[in-house]
Amino acid sequence: MGAEKVSAVIQPETAKCTAYHEAGHALVNILTDGSNQIHKATIMPRGNSLGMVMQLPEGDQKSQSYKQMMAFIDVCYGGRVAEELTFGPENITSGASSDIYQASKTARALVTKYGFSEKVGYVFHDGNSGQAESSGKTRQLIDDEVKQLCDESYARVKKLLTENKAAHERLAKALMQYETLTGQECIDIVKKSKMPSRPIVNSKGGARGNIDMLKPKKDRSELGGGLFGLGKITRKFTDAVRGGSSEEEEKDKGK
Repeated sequence: MGAEKVSAVIQPETAKCTAYHEAGHALVNILTDGSNQIHKATIMPRGNSLGMVMQLPEGDQKSQSYKQMMAFIDVCYGGRVAEELTFGPENITSGASSDIYQASKTARALVTKYGFSEKVGYVFHDGNSGQAESSGKTRQLIDDEVKQLCDESYARVKKLLTENKAAHERLAKALMQYETLTGQECIDIVKKSKMPSRPIVNSKGGARGNIDMLKPKKDRSELGGGLFGLGKITRKFTDAVRGGSSEEEEKDKGK
């Protein structure tokens, strides 16, 4: 995913949304039988992502069971459902686009490639969407089966997050404070209500970087002249090098 974007300027609202989104993924992963072991959860931006939850299989795997693939679909929907339950349907972001793609792709493979739909049958359907050589009737049947799998998963995840709201809150707040959690720390927070025994790295409500530049112009006036208060920042640096304060010197002259 690339190196951490340590210089990224993240507003508190964005950091909070990312934390609850990733906490949703992590909680569903921990509480869903068949999901791969959680390795790490973070709200540190990397590449085009504002955060992520990483999972690792136990050893090398060449195939997956139906239960494992359904668990993967559930985990994919964990982030979007978390946003809906926390901030309301009108405040759901586009951040779940990749998750929805992965869930839909897996559900379609279950129906068209792996023979897990009795209605479609134990038949391999060619093409990326599994509809390359299918009749119109079969294509509609495939679409209906894929939608049903995804709808059932979404409902399952919503029930799980609703029933474990307190654990989801703890995990989201921990992500805002610690920014990155190990898999074991996530498990301890969810199942034991145990927070990490290390110093908090972010006490600004999740915000990162110099968010002064995001404030309205009138609120930045106190920073001084120059680009985003660069003038005052430069003067403070110069004063520090000289070992004194130009403002204090002016006051002394006035006396």
